[in-house]
Amino acid sequence: MKKLLIGLIIAVFLVALAGIVMAKGGFDEFGYNYKANIFNGRYCDYDRVIGGDDCDVSLQMKWNDAWLDENRNRHVGYDSYIGSGAWLTNHMRGKEEGVPGDWTYFVKIVARPDEGYECPDDSEIWGSFCIIQEINSGHGDKVKYAIPGFGIY
Repeated sequence: MKKLLIGLIIAVFLVALAGIVMAKGGFDEFGYNYKANIFNGRYCDYDRVIGGDDCDVSLQMKWNDAWLDENRNRHVGYDSYIGSGAWLTNHMRGKEEGVPGDWTYFVKIVARPDEGYECPDDSEIWGSFCIIQEINSGHGDKVKYAIPGFGIY
């Protein structure tokens, strides 16, 4: 009886969890869940084209609605990302042939607060963003903190 009750509780939990995922919109075939602001898939699929180079690298991206909302609109209410408060994180993991273990790469990117803002330590990327944290493990163990956190403005 006790095992049956535990099994029933686990089943109810799994059904509830599936309902939460479905309410959030679920993941598409590429790995995107736009309602939850997350991509969880292969690096080669981030461009919404299945397959390609680097399919052995996993990628998880998270972002806020200023970066990309659930309808795939960018910098809503702003002429560009600058000043929008947009942010994105990328976390990649892969294996390098002949090297034991996995390598990982993590980066935090935030939109510049205004046109005149200069990113610290030459961390500007794509003209509108600053890299505020970068960790590269397995390829020389690089750690860079230009500015910690997301709330730098």
